[in-house]
Amino acid sequence: MTNLAIAGFFAVFAALTGYGFVSQRRRTRRMAETETTRSDQVLEGLVELKGTVRARETVRDPLSNDEAVLVDWELTKQELDADGDIQDRTIASGRREAVFDLEDEGGTIRVDPEGATLKMSGSNRHKETLRGHDDRLTSLREGTESDQGGTERAGVSIRADGVSTLIDFDTDDRRTYRAETLTPGDGVYVLGTATRDGEETIVGRGDTRGKYFLSDMSEAELSDTFASNQLLLGVIALGSAAAMVWFLLP
Repeated sequence: MTNLAIAGFFAVFAALTGYGFVSQRRRTRRMAETETTRSDQVLEGLVELKGTVRARETVRDPLSNDEAVLVDWELTKQELDADGDIQDRTIASGRREAVFDLEDEGGTIRVDPEGATLKMSGSNRHKETLRGHDDRLTSLREGTESDQGGTERAGVSIRADGVSTLIDFDTDDRRTYRAETLTPGDGVYVLGTATRDGEETIVGRGDTRGKYFLSDMSEAELSDTFASNQLLLGVIALGSAAAMVWFLLP
């Protein structure tokens, strides 16, 4: 690989991590500039809410079958890349979510989690390692095959990718199931857009991933997480830019 090609690689990497740095900074600033609003005082526009999840409808974690209002899951498989390094490749993934109520001292307000970016604590992130013909893999495939067609159930959104071809059972390859969940009774932080829906206000509808997020962490914990991510991305971006310049120099 020529120096120019290597420099191009580092340029792209610097641009991507630089974009991530800016995104994290914007999120941190948006959180700091938005005051927490009680559910009974919400107006249309950007709002910050803190409260407790109260389920209207529920979905199930496709592996554990635990009840939740939101499950974001993926199944990965270890493979060798072109350089002979081991990497995890996503072979199936999906998201199950249900509109829920956020309850605080002002009452309740409806929250639509579709499109939200999740920032969950370790207690709401789950990981299982599966090998060979594990019965849980069979249950996962059978339980999610219909997810690829979506759902018509009111207040619930279900989707999945890769399920129809997700598993072969003839090898002892290691597969890893990861899921982030939000469950009834969890504390929840919401930063999203409030809109009117008839006589009711709903938060999140129409928001896009990256500008709207949910977390079971406190605002302080979430802010610290964003700050740490921002610092790491900034260091990587600067390092990549320096490497790009080094390979461009004669």
